[in-house]
Amino acid sequence: MNDPQAILASIPGFETARISGRRSDGPTNESWGVERGGERFVLRLDKPEAARLGLDRASEKDVCEALADAGLAPRPVHFDAEAGVYLRPYLPGRSWTPRDLEQKENL
Repeated sequence: MNDPQAILASIPGFETARISGRRSDGPTNESWGVERGGERFVLRLDKPEAARLGLDRASEKDVCEALADAGLAPRPVHFDAEAGVYLRPYLPGRSWTPRDLEQKENL
């Protein structure tokens, strides 16, 4: 895996941003917390398994941009599908549980 701080520093406007810690480490990618001037972001870096599984990051980029255009999600700050690098604003919250899905007002 490449150095997340070096990858972050290569993104225009994030040269002085800092990695604040690992957020997740799964089979296809790892995510890192990022801080820049009081703002928080998440940097996702693909692992080789993402390519072996055929994950289509170019289509994912299109979907993320369409969701942002529709006002349903924040716009990606940086998305390099070929390199497997995705930087997005951090959104506070928690993962839903099966119980959350049972509540009609959530759907």
